[in-house]
Amino acid sequence: MLDKVSSDLKDEEKQKLSSLIHEYKDIFVGPDGSLGRTDRVKHYIDTGDAKPVKISPRRVALKQRDVLEEELKKND
Repeated sequence: MLDKVSSDLKDEEKQKLSSLIHEYKDIFVGPDGSLGRTDRVKHYIDTGDAKPVKISPRRVALKQRDVLEEELKKND
């Protein structure tokens, strides 16, 4: 994670940042991209009178699959 930090930081600042990241490592995304979870907060989504919608995934045409993969890679 520190390899993405500005090189303008002094060594002492980098050390403090490293310690801070290590201390709070449970709130950062892991190297594998996995997120942690918590049970300390409960969320509620107000949908009004609308019922939840469940839609099954659909197949993607082969031609569209490449375009879709490129769009997904942009978000990484």
